[in-house]
Amino acid sequence: MAKWNSQSVQILAKHILGQKVTKIKSLGIYNCRTVNRREASNLSQHAYGLAIDIAGFVLADGTHINLRENYDGTDKKRHFLKAIEKQACQYFSTNISPLDNERHNNHFHFDLKFKDNKQQYCNS
Repeated sequence: MAKWNSQSVQILAKHILGQKVTKIKSLGIYNCRTVNRREASNLSQHAYGLAIDIAGFVLADGTHINLRENYDGTDKKRHFLKAIEKQACQYFSTNISPLDNERHNNHFHFDLKFKDNKQQYCNS
């Protein structure tokens, strides 16, 4: 997370939005549950503390960027979120976005499950 924040999030924020991110809005990391909360499913990467759900960001000037509101927009906020999504594959093994399914309509899901084969699960 620290490497992703310093080498991706902050650089993209400065380049695209002209200021730094002061807060990453998370919906959670650890949650002992199965994948998609299905009873017969494997444990989610959240159950191991290896996943995070990112709902948005807060900028130095107090501006909020939320996936639900800004992911499909046409401004710099959308551009920033799309850049974050694209670069996440350099730091996380699995990258699920609002484009992937309705369960992720308000957040990015990043995890480390398939570390040795990361590109297979990342959006292009």
